[in-house]
Amino acid sequence: MDLTMINDFPIYFAIGFVWLSFHALLILIAGLVMKAPLAYMAISSQCCIGGAASAPIVAMAFNRHLAPVAVMFSVFGYAWANYMVWICAELMRHVHP
Repeated sequence: MDLTMINDFPIYFAIGFVWLSFHALLILIAGLVMKAPLAYMAISSQCCIGGAASAPIVAMAFNRHLAPVAVMFSVFGYAWANYMVWICAELMRHVHP
């Protein structure tokens, strides 16, 4: 990984920063509204970003009994994302026929 490439393409770094900031803000707001513990917020964040491969590791850092829940949330997230991608593709098809 060459971190000097950030100087060549700063817009991609800025886009990634905005994307992750929006993700963190959304996780924090949802967690505070639901009064969820910080562990649940960390697990849900890792389910969204890392997926089923890394979410159980984060869950086991808090409690080993949360690992199956993290896998389940990740798999449901994958299923949900398939439908969201289809909807986005349909919306984009209507914008540019």
